[in-house]
Order: sequence, then structure tokens, then C-alpha cells
Amino acid sequence: MARLRHNGTIVTALIAASMALAGCSGGYNGILGSLSGEKPEGGTRTEIAPSKAEMQATPVSATVMTNADAFTTVPLPGFTESGTEVGRKAAQLHDELGQLNGKVQSEASDLDGILAANTAIAQNYHGIVAAINARLQVGTTPGNPILVSQWNEAQAQLDQISQQIGKLNKLSNDVAASSTVGAYLLDSVRATLGLSGAVEEDHRQLSVLEDRTNQTVVLIQRLLTQTTDEMQRSTDYVSAERRDLQSLSLAISKGEAFGSSLANRAYFRAQEVSATGAAPMAAAPLAGAAQDDSRRPLVVIRFERDDVDYEQAVYQAVSKALERKPDARFDVVAVSPSNGSPADIALTSTSAKRNAEGVMRSLVRLGLPAERITLSARSSAQAQTSEVHIYVR
Repeated sequence: MARLRHNGTIVTALIAASMALAGCSGGYNGILGSLSGEKPEGGTRTEIAPSKAEMQATPVSATVMTNADAFTTVPLPGFTESGTEVGRKAAQLHDELGQLNGKVQSEASDLDGILAANTAIAQNYHGIVAAINARLQVGTTPGNPILVSQWNEAQAQLDQISQQIGKLNKLSNDVAASSTVGAYLLDSVRATLGLSGAVEEDHRQLSVLEDRTNQTVVLIQRLLTQTTDEMQRSTDYVSAERRDLQSLSLAISKGEAFGSSLANRAYFRAQEVSATGAAPMAAAPLAGAAQDDSRRPLVVIRFERDDVDYEQAVYQAVSKALERKPDARFDVVAVSPSNGSPADIALTSTSAKRNAEGVMRSLVRLGLPAERITLSARSSAQAQTSEVHIYVR
């Protein structure tokens, strides 16, 4: 059992945690000598000649491959009409494929523009959030108007990314329409190959057209996949950042740093567990109903005065529980004394329920989904004042 003291308030947190400390020594003199260019003790120094690129007056810059480059279609060869009905049909399909290729190139350029805009907006957004967190880390006044203004600006940046998601959705629909056209053209080319009344030149040109149409269809599918993936990634990104902004809003109101959203911490921890294949550790043997006095609470908050500052300690305790059990759920229980006159019992019961509702609202503001929280109340002979207990299950 650990008693956490935060801003003069004691919040009891029962968290089972382990830490491993390891030390290392030796070998630093030789390493530092090598990094500084000095000859290490007992070693030799090897001179490495500069590469040709390093000897050039102008450094070689990397070429960035854009989507417009990656989705460039192979130019269509010239088409010669044979004068047959099949030749005229093939010429029409040739022109339609050329138009489709131009449309695909335009859609790839649009995707480049959206990605570039998202990158610039995200850079601005993270710069603003970093400035807010830096101010909170050193401490500031509750509800600092400068931080509030910066928070509003960060929110506006996320709104801009949401607008880009709308553009991605429209682009995805356009690419899907191009995919339908590509499939239609491919079927039409193959059907034309089966028509009678063609000469050898018609079939040769139709075979080339079939190959080019196949290539275009493949490019369209790749472009559609990338557009859809980017839309989903951006949607997930905005959702996660909005949860973090919600937690950041509470931190600004308190004038102290908290951390990322509790929902995001649970999500990323679940991803780590899935990637490693390891089973998550049980948070604690806390199974049972909310009325079970035998359970050990994760956190006990005693409301001995009106302005109990418990958010930081609760955030730390719940974060550790989610690290150990990403799918954990929490019982927030209002506990009131069972001793005293009926009027006193009724008064403290009402107070405990109101405090429990406040704790639940704080957890939601910190990013814990409301569906993971259960609210209940009970009385206890051991309680001396209004209390709120948080249990993990």
C-alpha cells in the first residue's frame, strides 16, 4: 500500500508494481577516446577515406518519390485504324483508356496534396502541444489564458485535419469510380478481341491495349488501397489526439502536467501485448461486486475538505493499472459512514455520491471511456468521512 501525497492531499493508492534496476561500468574511457578522435588506450586508430559523394562540392540530395511519380501510367503507343469495325471500336477504347490514365494521374497528385497538407498541419499541431506541455512541466497558474489560447489553436489544427479527411473520403470515391471504369474497359477490350471481322493488326493493337489496361487497373487498386488506408490512419490519429487534448484541457485547468489520455495508454499497451504475444498481467485480484468489503481498492480518496486535489494521483494509479491490464474496467464506489444519526447518515451519503460522480467525470476527462466505469454506493462502519473507492475488475 502506498500513500500518495499530492499538493498537500493524501490519496491512498494500492498499486502492485515492480521495477528492475541494472548498472553497468567499465569501457567508457576507450569509447570516449574514440568519439573524441583521440587514440584509445591500447588500441590503434584507423583513417577512413572520404567517399566520392563526401568529396563533391555539392552534396547529393535524396529524390523524394511522390504518388504522382509512383502512379504514372505507361504511355500508350500510337494507334492506327485499320478501317474495320473492330478497328474503330479499338480506337474508341484507346481514347477512353488515355482519358482514364490522365484521371488516375490527377487523383494521385490530389493525394500528394492532401498528404503534404496533413504533414504541415500535424507539425504545427505538435509544436503547439509541445509548447503547452513544456509550460505545464515547469508549473504554471491554473487556467493560464496563454495555454488556453494555445489549446484552442491546437484544436483548430485538428479540425483542419478533419477537413482533409473529408477530402480523402471524396478522393476515395473518385478512385473507386475510376476502378469501375478500368474494369469496364478491360472487359470491353477482351470482348472486342472476340468479335469477328478483325484483321491481324486489330488483334495486335487490342492485345497491347489489354496489357496497358491491366496495368492501369493494378495502379488504380494500389491508389485506392493507399487512399483508404490514409483515410483510416488519419481518422484514428485525430480520434487519439482529441482524447489527449481532452486530458490536456484538464491539465491546463489544474496548471500541472498529467500525460496522454488514459484511453490511448490502454490502446497502445494493448498493441504492445498483441505484438509481443505476451498475456497482460492481471491488475490485482479485485474481482467481486461493488458491495464486497473484502476487495482491496486501487485508490481511496478521503474527502475531509471541499477542495481535495486527487486527479494527479488517480491518473497515475489508473495508468499503472491499464499498463498491466489494458482491458481493465473500474468501479467507482461512494462510501459513506454508517454510524451517526439518520440525518448525518443521509447527509454524508449524499455527499459521497456527489464526490463519486465528480471522480467519474474526472476519469472521463482524463480519457477513460465512460463505458469502462461503473458507479455505485455503499456505507461502511470503518469510514469516518465521505470517501470514494476505485476498484479494478
